[in-house]
Amino acid sequence: MSLLFPTPINSTESNLPIAQPATLGHPKRYGFLLPMDEALVHCAIDFSDRACFIYEGKFEREYVGDFPTEMFQHWMKSFSEHAGMNLNLKIING
Repeated sequence: MSLLFPTPINSTESNLPIAQPATLGHPKRYGFLLPMDEALVHCAIDFSDRACFIYEGKFEREYVGDFPTEMFQHWMKSFSEHAGMNLNLKIING
């Protein structure tokens, strides 16, 4: 277990506290460019109660802490479905 992912991967998405889209008001859309050292990530979020996850990128390591990177897409897809959000992530650099 890690501090970032404190519960087993299979159950994490159902244990996270997520504001339901009805409480946020519709639509709530956000877009970000996240620069971190040598990395740059494009992130677009739409709390529309329509779940969708799109991801472009790859990890150069097998693990980030204790988290297996091969599970990243599954985890994020489950997270976006549970949250009812459209999530688009693209690793531009890094």
